Amino acid sequence: MKIGWSTEFVVLDGERPAAEQLARLKTAGKRWIVVLRPSFGYCYVFTASELVERMRRVGVARDPGATPPLAEVLDLHEQQSSTRVSDSAQLAPPDFSWRPDEDAPSARRFVEIGTNDEVVAVGGDDVTRERKTRAMPPQPPEPPSFSRPRPASIAPPQPVAAQVEDEGTLPVRYPSIEPAEALRAGARVTLVVDLLREAPAHSPNGPLELGPQSADWRTLALGVTLVSAAIDFEDGGRGQVTIRRNDSSIPLRLAGRVRDDVAAGSDVDVHAQFWNGTRCCGSALRTLVVGAKFAQVAKERLQGEVQPDLTARAPDLTLFITLFDRAAPGRMHWRMITEPFDGLPPQLDAVIDLGKDPAAEAAAMFKQFANLERGKHRARIEGFGERLWERAPAQFHAVYWALHDHHRRPLAIQFVSDDPHLPWELMRPHRDGETHPPLALRHAVARWIGRWQGYMRNRLEAGQVVAIAPRYRSASARLSLAELSAQQLVSTLDAKSVNGTLAAMRALLESPPEEPVALLFFTGHGVFDAGAAAASAIKLEDGTLSVDEVARREVRLGERHGTVVFFNACEVGATGDALGAVGGWADAFLSRRFRAFIAPLWAIDEEDAAQVTQELMTRIVAERVPVGEALRDLRAKHGDVSPTYFSYLLYGDVTARISAPT
Repeated sequence: MKIGWSTEFVVLDGERPAAEQLARLKTAGKRWIVVLRPSFGYCYVFTASELVERMRRVGVARDPGATPPLAEVLDLHEQQSSTRVSDSAQLAPPDFSWRPDEDAPSARRFVEIGTNDEVVAVGGDDVTRERKTRAMPPQPPEPPSFSRPRPASIAPPQPVAAQVEDEGTLPVRYPSIEPAEALRAGARVTLVVDLLREAPAHSPNGPLELGPQSADWRTLALGVTLVSAAIDFEDGGRGQVTIRRNDSSIPLRLAGRVRDDVAAGSDVDVHAQFWNGTRCCGSALRTLVVGAKFAQVAKERLQGEVQPDLTARAPDLTLFITLFDRAAPGRMHWRMITEPFDGLPPQLDAVIDLGKDPAAEAAAMFKQFANLERGKHRARIEGFGERLWERAPAQFHAVYWALHDHHRRPLAIQFVSDDPHLPWELMRPHRDGETHPPLALRHAVARWIGRWQGYMRNRLEAGQVVAIAPRYRSASARLSLAELSAQQLVSTLDAKSVNGTLAAMRALLESPPEEPVALLFFTGHGVFDAGAAAASAIKLEDGTLSVDEVARREVRLGERHGTVVFFNACEVGATGDALGAVGGWADAFLSRRFRAFIAPLWAIDEEDAAQVTQELMTRIVAERVPVGEALRDLRAKHGDVSPTYFSYLLYGDVTARISAPT
């Protein structure tokens, strides 16, 4: 095959209005046309007749008053792009392995790019003018054929002249969410979701660790879901990104429609979640501006992290609860992720609007639960659970009963939620002729805070247990049973006792020992402020330690050892709205990469708390039972005794357990 080259071409901007750009063809008088998409770096080489034919074939009906960009009118995607080269003397054959069915003539052609990123020449086997032809290198053997979702979403790899350094078993990627065109109210929009080898200009994040892979790994496929209050996505907002070793990823290209009531100039948040089966392994948030030009897109913000763990046991169901607007905390999007099976309902997501801020209701209910009479508390808590169930979307009801009927066993349910107030774990499912106990008593349940998804880990490291029980000076503050609980951990689990002083606590958190710390246990007084969760604190012998202090970058214990934290103190498990984001102890510890946090939602009984300490610590440390299962068994065993046993909440991976010592 001979490749010819020509400098007789005209360049059109695919991101400018089509009518404006096509008008230039009347006076250009060039055989070759190069359509550019500057935001993506894609080039498409056509003849004038091919361009007209493509417009005729696309034939999309449009609003006569609209001025769509040329790339949209031509329906140009990555798989039609021409191959870019920096030196026409060093050609590689066009790669059709990622676009086997593409027949657009532009896909067979080349574009030579100069040092200033300008088009220098166009090339192809049908380009014969002006420049000397060169022999095309032999075409490599066809790769094995296998199914990939949405071939149109695949970005072409750049020709590689030299051997690429192997990235090995610890690949890193950066999340990217790119609009293919400017957002306009009522208009169609396509978003490209990718995990890039290099950081995009608009991402403030560092590299995303994808976890250790096998020595011979070649691809890693992650499911993707997109959610936005302003865009209705096709295909349920679902798709897939495939990471390739030493190569660009195969991105997801997902279309949707911007809602009619979205105002020009307003911000649109797009949430992307990445999934390994039913396990949520990361997220990204992109804020786009309605009507912004492509040059402005790079200034908009993106945040997120991805951490798939291919060895982790997956939950049966992951519930992703997203708040669209902090000013309307009762409006939530629910998305259910589970392995497909016959019997699932067709729709696995829904939007609910509780109509009011749930914070005050939840706080008042927790205070009532703390004061319920022992042995007579369960009916009240179950009644609250039934109200929660009725507020959950009907689609969740259908998914829950489908899972129950399919598996007929206790489930592992993972919540990943932006909602800081409602304990959905206490929902009490019911249908005609059948009522279940609250989820937390029948199933292993856990939650994670949405913005820290990339930090969630299934592996809890083995190591030392550290117990802290402050000796308060005042008799009224002294908790003798709390101190006894800590002493029992020393004798039964070989825990290390640490003084309950502010200096000792800070030293442990900020200057962790070399030896792994598997679990930090604190028993004592805690104070939660629902109005300002960041001001919540635990009481030590000589002062208090607040949420804000734990959230500081100086706290390194979680980063070093992934320590589990168990606070057996009143109300420290609660979260609240602080500084426009989820606040409270859970948020502080998760932000500093602690891998699990266990605490009660409301004031607890001292004797019951001691019982919880003894049984729960034995199960998760000595017997290495998954934390979610151990808490479920504890609630089921003692739930009739006291409301204390209902109060404990787990922030962590629902199937995680402490590793065996090596």
